[in-house]
Amino acid sequence: MELLFLLLVVFGVYKYIQERNAQREEAFTSPDAIYLDAGGYLRYHDSDRLVHRAVVGQKLGRRLRPLEVVHHRDRNKQNNHPGNLWVFKAQAAHDAQHRRDAVNYGEWWSYNGSSARGSN
Repeated sequence: MELLFLLLVVFGVYKYIQERNAQREEAFTSPDAIYLDAGGYLRYHDSDRLVHRAVVGQKLGRRLRPLEVVHHRDRNKQNNHPGNLWVFKAQAAHDAQHRRDAVNYGEWWSYNGSSARGSN
């Protein structure tokens, strides 16, 4: 009897976690939940939170600290795939990455990336 009760509890917790994760995934992917701001970044309608910061927070399992900066590797502000996002501890480290890229690939590429080439 106790084993049956324990199994029902474990199954209930498992089912609850599955449903909660599905709701969170829907909130992150629903096109109605986001909009494009004036700077070209995607934001959530309900909180005005930047999507790329939420995606990185979900990937790391915590909210980002206020000074942490998210960098889009391909410079496409709308590409919020977790593999395209880097986190820097501060704006100075982020700026240093752009300076390194400007030396290696040119200043235009450092800020626009390969994804913007065809648009100009």
